[in-house]
Amino acid sequence: MASPSVTLINVLKLESGRPDDLIELLKHNIENVVSHLQGWKGTRLVASADGNSVIIHSEWESLEAVEAMRGDPRMQAYFPRISAWARIESFAGAEVFAQTPQRRHHATGEAA
Repeated sequence: MASPSVTLINVLKLESGRPDDLIELLKHNIENVVSHLQGWKGTRLVASADGNSVIIHSEWESLEAVEAMRGDPRMQAYFPRISAWARIESFAGAEVFAQTPQRRHHATGEAA
């Protein structure tokens, strides 16, 4: 049985600047660095409606992959740039519960 993936949550609280600028910085890093790292499975960015916070929700194959990402020299060079914009809180863990509505295919009535 395969081990469950690891979810990494980073909560960024803006201290200066505009959230759009921070989001562009994050997107650039995801597209050019993170998405090429071993063990990365996907990332979502969520911006708060008030513009004061951004959440980075990433999936990784293992905790070792998360630690390798954090130690990668390209990421080490990138972290101070984020810290200049926002205060960061981070944790990694396993998903313990999820619920979504069941979707039905209208043509056959079968669950999608």
